[in-house]
Amino acid sequence: MWWKNATVYQIYPASFKDSNSDGIGDIPGILAQLDYIESLGVDAIWLCPMYDSPQYDMGYDISNYEAVYPPYGTVADVEALIAGCHARGMKVLLDLVINHTSHEHAWFKESRSSRDSPKRDWYIWRPAKYDADGTRRPPNNWRGCFGGSVWEWDEETQEYYLHLFAPQQPDLNWENPETRAAIFESAIEFWLRKGIDGFRIDTVNMYSKPMDFPDAPVIDPNQEWQSASHLFCNGPRIHEYMREMGQILLKHNAMTVGELPHTPEVEDVLKYVSAKEEQLNMVFQFEIVELGTGKDLRYDTVPRNWTLPQLRARAQTTQRLMDGTTDGWSTSFLENHDQARSVSRWGSEATPELWARSAKMLAMFVASLSGTLYLYQGQEIGMVNAPASWPISEYKDVESNNYYNFVRQSTHDDPVALAKAKAALQHLARDHARLPMQWDGTAHAGFTTPEATPWMRVNDNHGSLNVKRQNLDGHSVLAFWRQMLRVRRTYPELFAGGVFQDTDPQGESLFVFEKLGAEGGKKLVVALNFTSETQPVDLAGRLGSEYKVLIQNGQETSLDELQAYEGRPLIMHRTSQACDPCKRRKVRCNGQPRCQQCTHAGIPCTYAASPAQRSRKKTVGRGKVIAECKGLLHTASPTCRGNAVLAPRTSVERTLSSTSHPNLAFFLELLPEYERYVYPMSPVVTASEIHAMILKMDSERETASFVYAFAAVTLNLTCSEPMQRVPATRERIASLLTRALEYRSPFGLESPPASIVTVMQSVFMQMCFVSLRKLDTGFLYLREAISLLYMLHVHEEESMAGLEVTERARRQRAYWECFIHERFTALTYCRPPCLPPLRCLPDHDVSIPAEVERGFNHTIENFRLVDPQFIDFWLGDRSAVTADWVAEKQRQLEDNEWHAEVSRLPLMQQADLIITRHWLRTLTWQLALSNIPLSSTTAPSMLLSLSFPLRLSNQLRQFLVTIPRDLVGIHGSGLLEKLFEIANTITDVVLHLTHAPGDETVQRIHDILFLKHFVFSFAGFANLRPVVLTQKFEMIRDKYPEIKEIELLV
Repeated sequence: MWWKNATVYQIYPASFKDSNSDGIGDIPGILAQLDYIESLGVDAIWLCPMYDSPQYDMGYDISNYEAVYPPYGTVADVEALIAGCHARGMKVLLDLVINHTSHEHAWFKESRSSRDSPKRDWYIWRPAKYDADGTRRPPNNWRGCFGGSVWEWDEETQEYYLHLFAPQQPDLNWENPETRAAIFESAIEFWLRKGIDGFRIDTVNMYSKPMDFPDAPVIDPNQEWQSASHLFCNGPRIHEYMREMGQILLKHNAMTVGELPHTPEVEDVLKYVSAKEEQLNMVFQFEIVELGTGKDLRYDTVPRNWTLPQLRARAQTTQRLMDGTTDGWSTSFLENHDQARSVSRWGSEATPELWARSAKMLAMFVASLSGTLYLYQGQEIGMVNAPASWPISEYKDVESNNYYNFVRQSTHDDPVALAKAKAALQHLARDHARLPMQWDGTAHAGFTTPEATPWMRVNDNHGSLNVKRQNLDGHSVLAFWRQMLRVRRTYPELFAGGVFQDTDPQGESLFVFEKLGAEGGKKLVVALNFTSETQPVDLAGRLGSEYKVLIQNGQETSLDELQAYEGRPLIMHRTSQACDPCKRRKVRCNGQPRCQQCTHAGIPCTYAASPAQRSRKKTVGRGKVIAECKGLLHTASPTCRGNAVLAPRTSVERTLSSTSHPNLAFFLELLPEYERYVYPMSPVVTASEIHAMILKMDSERETASFVYAFAAVTLNLTCSEPMQRVPATRERIASLLTRALEYRSPFGLESPPASIVTVMQSVFMQMCFVSLRKLDTGFLYLREAISLLYMLHVHEEESMAGLEVTERARRQRAYWECFIHERFTALTYCRPPCLPPLRCLPDHDVSIPAEVERGFNHTIENFRLVDPQFIDFWLGDRSAVTADWVAEKQRQLEDNEWHAEVSRLPLMQQADLIITRHWLRTLTWQLALSNIPLSSTTAPSMLLSLSFPLRLSNQLRQFLVTIPRDLVGIHGSGLLEKLFEIANTITDVVLHLTHAPGDETVQRIHDILFLKHFVFSFAGFANLRPVVLTQKFEMIRDKYPEIKEIELLV
């Protein structure tokens, strides 16, 4: 059941993205933004109705279920969208609207053609009632969902037809089995056969009505038409119909979520979503989003007409289905196409700071509630309602116009009543969710072209509130949502699941609630301040000493107060301890009296304190970066200044003083080594281009800045010793970086770079700073490179299509280069990545050597295997790692065809690719060792076999003896670090073996002995904490004393 821990992104086609300049969003526009949607970390998209329709109710009046509204595109476009989503690992849900059709549907046209029509009974027709004076009346007094009577007179056939919504939306007659069969075939199975994954089902509880249509009780004597939702919702045969439809959906394994209005009792909801009933997977409950609306008429209210205790009570109601006592499931949402923007309803727009903080607080709130999470377009950037200054003419929705006209007519244009109605609409109207998506700060917010006229006015604030701006800001609402979704995926048992408990139901300022995991081992505490003032709170008493702040929207760490609109989800662990052997192996003990890994391996289990949490990431300014570079110069040894030879492989003696400007010969002498060692790994800027830049560096500051960065990265990648061990190397690279920074213009968001060269300069500087152990600064420049890529629109296929093929290909390679660096950073330094993969490999480029292109593409393939789930396991809770996942990942990494292709590449590329792939295999097994009891034999049921990683050591040994040793010693390539991790994990595997040593075990230990000698022979190995491996070798010696050669390991 993939959908339980899923996040679904809802798209309103008309307002998402216009691809053809007609002012209306369309399917190709959505397809063009799939990479953006994937980057959010969502699992599925839900597409609001895209079917053919006269659009009286924005597509919820369908005239043909098997066709697409022409301004949106074609059926082929939808098929392309389905394929595009599936290629990215996302599911597709369509909106299923089958309570009614359009009055222009062929079925209704035939039904109303005559009383004798074969399809007359496909809709609900009734004769008129007449007063004593002969006045014609509808069959009953029901009020429709959009106001007015639910009955419309048909002059031609002299009968009324039922429409619970607009007159243009006649209700289908579900009592007729022939009608149901046609609905199932045309609206459901037609699209399931095209590969969609499920439906959001509109008004799912309205299909069955009491066929005698009794009058509704008169609640308001002043109104002609009375509320009748209790009569036309949850009718007498509804569950019969749902079970019938459920069998069809079950046949296709389709996921379903039903819109379930006017059903407040949990027992009634459970009848729809109980697993044993096989009707629906989940439903939307409207308790939270209906807070603050009018009791009888939705808009008969005033803005912000709610209290926090009311919100808490409604949240509690929605969570009851998932309290562990039922087999039902539900949803969590604050926005959709029928709701105003959540920040305008429950947050603050008083200042930009409060807007951002309240948007993030609401993200924490909705993402921390149990159930499948639904995120509406624009919610991820904190879009808000239309300004109060807009006139009522800007409101397009039929419901808004009907209500305003109703007030106008019933009050005879009373200005006070009309002002109240407009204020309510400005706060609650559906129109606010339908304003065009705000992509950038250009005309019409990038939703459509500047010369086009959007179908609905764009919010005035799009210049400061848009996707492009927030993509470049690591602290934006968009960045926060991405991080929040990663946290939610990491702890599914607490966020999507977990038993909800409100700690203070009457609290009027703070909403603090707790959620317990299914096994009771972890507890989530969520503290939210719903006010614009600092509020005292007692979190220390709830948390104890073992807790972790998962995410927050402020900088405060005090457990005694929350700032305005601040929120903090905190996770409480059981007393967390780790045994010494597991600490050395970086294996989790899960707080057990004796951890499963040590028990299985027969290792003594001695507990010690748990390791400290990682420090929080710091922000580094440009001025501080230059100061740090200059500081590195002062720390270098005086004896290392001047004419020192840099790397053993370099035939030319290089001279570079920290104070003099090097002559051009210095840079030109670096070009051959750049072409040999750097360009194959980063094939973007060619040596010939750099040669031309060197000749122009005296006259162009930006060119000079890049040349200095090129020199720094070339020295970095070709030195055989880590910079920490050779002060001369450290000094020289720091000097070059200082010059690069001094000549470079400050990074600005308003003017995009002229070429991809600027991106690569940031990448080069990132590589150098990481090697200098200035990790925060390095990560800063990696994020800068990513921001520059977004400014160049490399992620937008439409923008890239107009480029010449060579330029397009190298921009794509630069994008993938940043992607690779981010994934390596995530796995090595535990920094979460943000860059999603492109849909495909770089375009073929005849301007670069074929073996370089093939090698780089294989590198991309390596790191594409580090998918979001891999990252989530590595950075978060590994308790969800399963044997099946490990086995599947190992199968992908052991692709024989891939190895055969790589074996035809130059040795340097072979070394990088093969060692990297073996490294990824060992990281997979580190995840396995964290959670899965292992077996030394073939895998029985839930146990994993150790044979995969044991074969790896032998394969790696056979490969390493065939390549020149200096290819591994290239410090900047990271191969030495990868080999260390491989040896580290293989020793873990040997320590898990429980059978008596035999020839196979002896061979494995010989393989480890070779790796040990190979890795220890490099001078830079001292920086890789060899004591860890030494301790493990001692444990192997203690475990297998009869193996004579084992002493050589220590």
